[in-house]
Amino acid sequence: MLCPLLVSAVEDDYPWGRIELKPTAVEFHLKNAESQSELEVPRLQNPVTKVFLKSDPQQPSLRLKPGVKTWQIKLPKNVQGPAVIVMETVGPPRLNREPVIYSPAAEGEVVLPAHGAVVHGEKLRYEPQPHKNTVGYWQNEKDWCEWKVSLPAKKKYDVYILQGCGEGHGGSTVKVIAGDQNLEFEVEDTGHFQNFRERRVGTLEMGPSNVGSAFFPETIKLVPVHKAKGAVMDVRQLRLVPVKAKE
Repeated sequence: MLCPLLVSAVEDDYPWGRIELKPTAVEFHLKNAESQSELEVPRLQNPVTKVFLKSDPQQPSLRLKPGVKTWQIKLPKNVQGPAVIVMETVGPPRLNREPVIYSPAAEGEVVLPAHGAVVHGEKLRYEPQPHKNTVGYWQNEKDWCEWKVSLPAKKKYDVYILQGCGEGHGGSTVKVIAGDQNLEFEVEDTGHFQNFRERRVGTLEMGPSNVGSAFFPETIKLVPVHKAKGAVMDVRQLRLVPVKAKE
């Protein structure tokens, strides 16, 4: 579960036009499409299923290039005058302005997806394409990312990571950090950066020390210690699974 943030249905402060947020899509209304070959838009905190010209929805998805803070959409050569580009999203679209705060689902598990990560550094970014949906471009070992979580009580959680790593690029060392605790693990070679495999990396104790602090979010970080080859890894999600008491 996550704490929703309210966003405006219409954004008018872009030089190329305006943004309209729909239930599961974003519309980019261009004043003059023929004046530019590429559209730069704010990063969203959503996976993206398709990007297309609204007047021609049957065409293949337009090329989407994710940057660290903004995304670029390659515009069709034949588009002229005012136009609308539609970006279909998984779930209600969220502009990347405030961190998402995640809390446990009914069974107590907390899922921290790539699209909710706050990235720090030079190259690391969220890649929203359907075949990726990952924190990637982890070429700089000084780059790192984090998630915000709100937990109702202190307890132990097994930490699982869904990671991919290209053939021959495994072996990097990474830490999962929560407060003064950390779990160090070695990245596994999965044969491809988008070939994701889930693995348990250890156990952390997380949650407020008293009930009065339950609504203050905690931070869980993913920080490289050593990069072995060209890139650290791709990460699709972390999962915090409550450790069941032994009977």
